[in-house]
Amino acid sequence: MNYSGIRKKETKAASEQFIEDLGYKVDIRYNLKLDCDVSQPGMLTRKLSDFLSSHWKILGGRRLRFYVANARQFYDLGLNVEYYWKVRNVGAEAKRRNCERGQIKRGDKTHEEPTSFNGNHYVECYAVVDDVVVARGRIDVPIDVVKGM
Repeated sequence: MNYSGIRKKETKAASEQFIEDLGYKVDIRYNLKLDCDVSQPGMLTRKLSDFLSSHWKILGGRRLRFYVANARQFYDLGLNVEYYWKVRNVGAEAKRRNCERGQIKRGDKTHEEPTSFNGNHYVECYAVVDDVVVARGRIDVPIDVVKGM
C-alpha cells in the first residue's frame, strides 16, 4: 500500500483509500491545480487560496465548492478525463466523530462540502484518462468553527 499522501504525523484512517490501490496506474504528466469557493448565505464568496495565503482558518457553517482550476488544459489536449475526489478529515474531532473519511469517489470537475468541525483537513483530486492517473492535486482545508481568521 502506498502511503505517500499521508502527512508525517498522520495515520491512515480506517476507511481511507489510495488511488494506487484501486487498480489505477499512476503516470503523472500534468499539473492539477485545485481551488475552492468558500461561501455562506448573505456573505461574499472568497477563494480558499486567499485564506491559505493569509493563514486564516475557515469558520463553520460555510459551503465549500472545490474545483479543478486548470481543467481547460485537458479539454485543449482533447483528453477525456474522469475526475475522482478524496476528502480527508484530520484531527481529534474527526477521530472522535468517526468521520476521518478518505474514500475516493468519482465525480465531476467540481465537488461540494460543508464545513462542520475543526481540523487541518485536505481534499485531493485525481485526473484519470484510460485508467491512468495523469494528474493529481491537493489543497489544505484548515477549519476552526470558532476562531476563523
